[in-house]
Formats: sequence, structure tokens, C-alpha cells
Amino acid sequence: MHEAVLKVKNLILPYLRRRAFPFELAELLLSALLASAAYGTTGLAPLGTACVAAVFLFGVNPYYALTGAVCGALLGGNYASAAACALFCAACVLFRAWRGNLKNSEKLMLLVVTQLALLPVFYMRTLESAMIGLSSAALSVVAAAALKNARAAFEAAVKKRMLTNVEQASLVALGAFIVFSMRGFAPFDISAAALFAAFFSLAAAGAKGPASVAASVVFGASGVLTGGASMLFLGTLAACTLCASFLRRAGRWGLVGGFFAPAALFAYFVGGINSLSVWEAGLACGLFALLPRRMAGMMEAAALPPENEQAKRALLIARSRLNDLASVVKRLGELFDPNDEAQSFLSRQMSGVCGALNALAEESYPPRPHRRYEVRIGAAACPKEGNRETGDSMGMREAGGNLLLMLSDGMGTGEAAHRESAAAVALLGDLLSVGFGLENALECVNRLLLLRKKSDMYATLDAALIDLRTGSARFVKFGAPPSYILRDGKVITVYAEALPIGVMKDARAAVQSAALKHGDALVLMTDGAFDALGTELFASLLEHVYAANTADDAANALLRCAREKSGADDISVLVARIV
Repeated sequence: MHEAVLKVKNLILPYLRRRAFPFELAELLLSALLASAAYGTTGLAPLGTACVAAVFLFGVNPYYALTGAVCGALLGGNYASAAACALFCAACVLFRAWRGNLKNSEKLMLLVVTQLALLPVFYMRTLESAMIGLSSAALSVVAAAALKNARAAFEAAVKKRMLTNVEQASLVALGAFIVFSMRGFAPFDISAAALFAAFFSLAAAGAKGPASVAASVVFGASGVLTGGASMLFLGTLAACTLCASFLRRAGRWGLVGGFFAPAALFAYFVGGINSLSVWEAGLACGLFALLPRRMAGMMEAAALPPENEQAKRALLIARSRLNDLASVVKRLGELFDPNDEAQSFLSRQMSGVCGALNALAEESYPPRPHRRYEVRIGAAACPKEGNRETGDSMGMREAGGNLLLMLSDGMGTGEAAHRESAAAVALLGDLLSVGFGLENALECVNRLLLLRKKSDMYATLDAALIDLRTGSARFVKFGAPPSYILRDGKVITVYAEALPIGVMKDARAAVQSAALKHGDALVLMTDGAFDALGTELFASLLEHVYAANTADDAANALLRCAREKSGADDISVLVARIV
């Protein structure tokens, strides 16, 4: 009995400790909440299918959102929504098995088609019910796009990047959906819709200042639509948010006091049924006061652009000095003798430093370039049989609208090999992140690794530099095996001959270019995986990458397949899906 409990524990605990599990649990609960909501007695319930579609659009595991949406729709009596969720998910899975990865436009098309297919079953009793079905299909597409952007905004906020206006609006829409879904839930005569509308308004006031009044109107309107609030509630909420925003410079307690004081005055003098009560305002203020400091600071940093004029002037001065420093570095580089090999190398590297300084001076703050593509990344690795540490290293960097994926295989196995591969990955990532040009960065990595090695050690280096604005990619090969692009059921091989890094001072990387598209999957692997899969490599790629729900699942499936065939070397796999 003890062994059975221990076995179950060893299976469950690692699953719960995964970094993705809190997001998956949140998706399940949020989908259940939103799917349970319907507008009045009309049966208009677009949010359940929108949740499932949003997760599909985002390119992550959809089954948590599907489970939550179906359960929430059934509990709320929204049987048409539950059927639409299940049918849409089944259609996406079958279509993907037939065609490979789906484009976002194709997913939205399937969302509409599956709901239209259910019209004769649920909505053809009267002309009015048919219009409700058509409205639900149209609204679910709009809501799915908003929820997809809201999830992207949340990830950006976690990484402390400034949100775009679209992402901020999507978070407001998500808050409005949550308020709308609280319809009829009022324990102890405290309206959950009013409570959350007040809480979200406080959060908006802390992040956006007076501009947050627009968000509070949206939250208040959602409360009015539920039938549990009046126009007096909407006006009270907007006034309280405005007062709180004026006191946000006083910190969290200034926001709380600025919101609660007018709420109490409104409740005492003009309060009535379906208005914001003192209890609802007080609980909202309490929840906001209990927010972790890190989360409150994250919201403010993500939403607030630099507005202070003094800060702007300081930024302009810093940029000017960076440009001056770049000019000095450039002139110093020109003093070296171009006919001397060592001095010529130093001159080229100083030119790289000059370019990095100029790029830094021109960069907006905080950097948030427009993206057309998103990338979902999965990685898996294991050491050679009998070793405790792998000699491979992998890394990912993001800078200036480019995503850098790196994989390096140190010669041999174990700790010494890992040191070489880790140094190659870290140095290339650092140089490109600060603005070095690719050619200068690669030459610098090769020379420095050649200088630092104490014995006959070297490493392969495999990298993909993806422009998230255009989809163009450059593949860098220093003695690395081929990379593979999976597109529409076909495998495209990217390969070029080049010496490993750190072998010769004149070694040059082979660089290949390719244009990536939505729905592509990119696979990088070390020699251990390449040699183990052997003649079955293409079949394994098509089987495991296309069949996997996420990039992580695909990487782990390829790793297991390679490990089953051979454990004679370290094995590392990196999978990236373009969405």
C-alpha cells in the first residue's frame, strides 16, 4: 500500500510542480466561470466557446480550457455552448490531423462553422432564437480574439514588458467578461459582480491614473448588463475610480482611501438598491490592499509609459552620451593596423561595440516592437547513459524584435563538455542581446573560446535567429547537425558544413536563411538525437511534432524516441512552433 501511494505521489507531484500548471489551472477555472454566463434568459452565451478558441489561437494545450468550458456551460444550463465547445475542439483536432498545423484565421473559421452547424439543433425554434444563435457565433469570434490578446498581455506583464494599447484593452475586456459572469452570485447580499468591478477599477486606477475611468465605465456597464446593478452604480464606480487615480502617487493606501471615501459618501447620501454598497467597496479595497507588492508593481510597470518630463530629458541626455561614446569607440578602432591580424580582429570587435551602443541609444523605452509572429518553445535534454550531467547546453534570448534559439554540444560528455557548450551559448546570447551584429558576434565567440580552452576541447553551435516582425530566420551552423522546418506535412532540411566553434581562429560559421510562416514548426537537435533517430528521423519528426499538443510535448516525445533507440550520447532537442 505504501509503495502504491508513493508511486502515485511521484507521478502527481512533478506534474503539479510544472511551471505551466498554474496557467492551466487558471484557464480551467476561468473557462468554467465564463462559460456558465448567459445574457438574461435569451440563451446568448458566447464566452465558453471563446475561451476554448482563445487557447487554440494562443497555441497551448487546449484541453484544460475545454474541460472548464464544457463543465461551466453544463452547470449554467448553456447546452448549446457546451456542444459548440466540444464540436469546435473535435473539428480542430481532425483538421490538424488532416492538414497539419492550422492558421489562426482557419481556427476562427472553424469556430464560426461549428456554431452554425448547431443552429438547426438549438436555435431554429423561432426567428428570434435563430438570430440569437447567429449573434452568439459572431460575438464568440470577437471575444476569442480579446481573450487571446489578454493571455498574451498577462505573459508580457509577467516579463515586465510594457503592454500595447490593444493588450491593455484586452485585459479590460477580460475584466468585463468576469464581472458579467458573476451574474446572480450574491452571498450575504454582497454582489460578486459589483465587488469585482470595484476591484478591477482600483487596479486600473493604480496602473493608468485618470485614464482608468474609461475602464471603470466598461466594468460598470458589465455589472449593469447582468441586471444586478443600475446606472447609479456605474456613475458611482466612475467617480470613485477618478478620486482614487488622483491619489495614486500616495501609494496603495492612497488608492484605497481615494476609492473608499467617495464610495462611503455615495452609499450614505444617495445609495439605493443595485448601487455600490459600503461592504462591496470595502471588500474590493481589502482585496486590492492584500495584493502582493510584486504584482501591483508589475501592473504599473506594464501599463505606464514614461510621462515625467524630467525623466524624458534624462533619457535624451543618456542617448546623446551613448552616441558620443560610440563615436569615440569607432575612432579608437580606426587606430589599429588593418594589416595586423590581431589588431584587425580588435578593430572589428570595437566596431561591434560601436554598433551596440548606437542601437541602445536609438532604442525606445521600454522596447516593445510590433510583432506579427509569436513562438511557442519546447526543450528536452538528457545525459548519456551512466552520466549525471549532460555536455549539451541550450538557451533562448529575445532582443529588439528578434528571438534567438541556441543549442550547443560540447566535445565529449559530462561537466567539462558542458562548460564549453554553456560558454558558447551564453557568450553568443550576450553579444547579440546588447546589439552586436551577427558576423562580429560569431567571430568574437570563436576567438574567445579558442583563447580560453586549456585542452583540445571544442563545441558545436546551432542557432536560429528569428525576426518576429517578418518571419525571416537565419540559421547559424558551427559543426552542428541539420535543422528542420515542418510545414504542411513536409520536412525542409536546413544544413551547411562548417567547423565546430573554438577549433581554428579563422573558422567561419555557415549561415542559411529561410522564411518562416504561421503554423511552421522548427526543430533543432544535437548529434545524440540525430544519430539515434537515424533513418527514421523524418518519420519521427512528422509523427511526434504534429501529434503533440504543445512544443514541450513535441520535444519530450522526440527525446523519448531517440533515447529508446540509443543512449550512447547526450541528447538535446529544441522545438519552436510559429503561431
